[in-house]
Amino acid sequence: MASVTHHDEKKDIQTIVERGEYDDETIDPKHREREAALNREIDAKLMANPEKFPKAIYFIIPNELGERFCYYGINPILKPFLKKMLGYSIAKTDSVQHTWKAVTYFTPLAGAAISDSFLDKFKTIVSLSTVYLLGVVLLTVFSKPGLMPYTADGYIPATGPLVALFLISIGTGGIKPCVSSHGGDQFLNFQTVNLNKFYNYFYMSINLGSLIAGFITPYVQKLNCFGNDEDCFVWAFAICVFAFAIAMTVFIIGKMFYRVVPPSGVFFPWILFKAALSYTIALVSNGFNHSKAASSAAAKHTESVIIELFDLVKVFIVLLPVIIFWLGFDQNYSTWQDSTDQMSHDNWLNSEVTNAVINPFFIVTLAPIFANFVYPAVEKRVQFGLLRRMVLGMLFAAISFVAMALIQKRIDDNCVEVTSTSALGKETTACMHYGTHTAIMFIPYFFITVGEVLVSISGLNFTYMEVGKRTKSSAAGLWLLGTGVANLIVAVMLATDLGEPEKTPRSTFYWIIAGLCIGAMVLQAIFAKLYTYKADRVYKF
Repeated sequence: MASVTHHDEKKDIQTIVERGEYDDETIDPKHREREAALNREIDAKLMANPEKFPKAIYFIIPNELGERFCYYGINPILKPFLKKMLGYSIAKTDSVQHTWKAVTYFTPLAGAAISDSFLDKFKTIVSLSTVYLLGVVLLTVFSKPGLMPYTADGYIPATGPLVALFLISIGTGGIKPCVSSHGGDQFLNFQTVNLNKFYNYFYMSINLGSLIAGFITPYVQKLNCFGNDEDCFVWAFAICVFAFAIAMTVFIIGKMFYRVVPPSGVFFPWILFKAALSYTIALVSNGFNHSKAASSAAAKHTESVIIELFDLVKVFIVLLPVIIFWLGFDQNYSTWQDSTDQMSHDNWLNSEVTNAVINPFFIVTLAPIFANFVYPAVEKRVQFGLLRRMVLGMLFAAISFVAMALIQKRIDDNCVEVTSTSALGKETTACMHYGTHTAIMFIPYFFITVGEVLVSISGLNFTYMEVGKRTKSSAAGLWLLGTGVANLIVAVMLATDLGEPEKTPRSTFYWIIAGLCIGAMVLQAIFAKLYTYKADRVYKF
């Protein structure tokens, strides 16, 4: 009976170079040999300067910044676009937004499968980025008033923009698990300090792109370009096209510096499925004896496949409660924007800008503070691993929704009906409370962003470090799938009476979300207590 452990022994760097021991010792030897052969020159350079960042990172992070500028440039103006240009109601707008996000976060599984199995990460990113860019171009074209005949109600036909959004969701969703794991692939297995720094910089680039876009596209959208107030969506979307085109170009130029992890050559999720089926059948036939079932499955599919399967399943289970965190977090461009639409504001801090820039501003500020000061200070006194951070993050998410419930209650108790004119000249009414300023949103955004620092950055790192090499993109896809499931749940909720403020007070809805976050926190704490980290895990076959 063989025993396989994930615990890494401390090895001399020169020995690692000579033996080609670059990676997880449980990986298939042939796959490891292919990776070593493909990256021999790059790995030698990394070994010569192990403390330095790989050159590849200087192309990956700018690409992520530009791509996130594009995505988050669309996000804050999508809601007013759907309402003002397509004529959607508040409830329908919120539901469509969350459905779009759900599709965006379901497609990472497909991108991960393609990347891990058939194409390498670079080719997958370039291919799906092309689909993404096409979608943004079409959204730009179809947002021009008068290009297509208006509907009977005087709005832009919805078909073109919705097709464009679908292409964007396929593209951005498909590349999501590949970009982060491709960045992780640029480091050798002993460069854990730099890997952790990379994920912090990577996450900061996401939010820096979001922060910049949050000021630019809402400002451009509010210009008068076609004869009506705030109708300049086409130029706002065009800026996103330009930013993403530059990002793609930078990423492609960096190809010569990238370490390449070759795909398995087969549909690896299918191999995992067959291995899981073999294990399940063996488990039942052996009286639910885990050790015998694992040995039986390993005999058919190799020990390395079974280990990667078990690692992936353990990560999937322990991260299930995070779905509730995303259920709350991703409402910043839907229900939270509905709330800020009812507040007074200065020209520079309107509803769109408020929800686009406060969160990334706090992320860019708080992420390095937590990484360099908070975590080291706490860890001197108590263990504060990735899962423990995520538990605390959910508490902060709950607090943010308590704050939103209290703010919304104040608005509902004091608002008055106000009539305004939309971008296409349509009159709309809203219940406004000018005694509440959008600046108050700094309070809930502070709490939800602290939660994001604790949950999202930790989770991104966790999913990369706790699985095998051939399933890193798949693990990232499962991590993102949680966001997709969360948005699907919210879309369904908002399509019912819960999404109609006239039937269910929005403050009540916020209290419900806060309660769900508390429940998820308790469940996450239990899972964290029971979880054994990969470095301390031993499998016996």
